[in-house]
Amino acid sequence: MQPKLVVDQHIHLQPVTVADAPALFQLVHQNRANLDTWLTWVADIESVADELSFLKYAQQQMAHQALWMATIWKDHQLVGMIDVHNIDNLHRTGEVGYWLDEAFRGQGIMHRAIAAIERYAASELELDQLSIVVAHDNVASQQVALNAGYQAMETLNGATFVDHQLQDATRYQKQLGSA
Repeated sequence: MQPKLVVDQHIHLQPVTVADAPALFQLVHQNRANLDTWLTWVADIESVADELSFLKYAQQQMAHQALWMATIWKDHQLVGMIDVHNIDNLHRTGEVGYWLDEAFRGQGIMHRAIAAIERYAASELELDQLSIVVAHDNVASQQVALNAGYQAMETLNGATFVDHQLQDATRYQKQLGSA
């Protein structure tokens, strides 16, 4: 098992395990209405078994270094997830994805988690650049990207779903040497 990443005295990132399935399912379930707006996979997680199946898939992807995924903990409470997906080892790039329990938003947790994952991506995954793709209507996530020092690079037409309808998105990008 990979070690946890300590972000600060209150927050740490723990690489996912299959043992996380019940707690993650519960957290997704209690945030379903909000998460379903932005994340298409939420509709596929209808049970602990669905979450378990997803985590097994994620662990396979992590074993092949195509993904790095972690749970986010604040003061020993599970509050969300963060990952680096679409890892391209040839070009040394990856894409950050994240979500957070509504009750913990606006506390700077995601900003600090992204900074930690950037350090990990540079040192352990040997990536030079990360991007975040954000739907045009997702103002909160746009602010997360901007606050973390990502720059808007391009509009991606029909690149994401919002309320299960295609919407344009913006790709934000950051060179990790400047992290």
